[in-house]
Amino acid sequence: MSEIFSKRSVLFMVVLTLVILFLPLMMPDIPPPPLLLLSIPLLLLFLLLFLAFSRSLAPNIPSQQLCFI
Repeated sequence: MSEIFSKRSVLFMVVLTLVILFLPLMMPDIPPPPLLLLSIPLLLLFLLLFLAFSRSLAPNIPSQQLCFI
């Protein structure tokens, strides 16, 4: 393991993990965000799903033309 990670990087990861674990316990409670901000990830999800399943306007290219042999 010492060949892949240096002692400095392992120490950094351990400290970062401890900060991520314990900092939320010490921070005061905050109110939830407004409903509009909560809907943004859902809107992005629906937009990406729509784009993924919509038809492309690019012409159909036969697979033989894609091979550059």
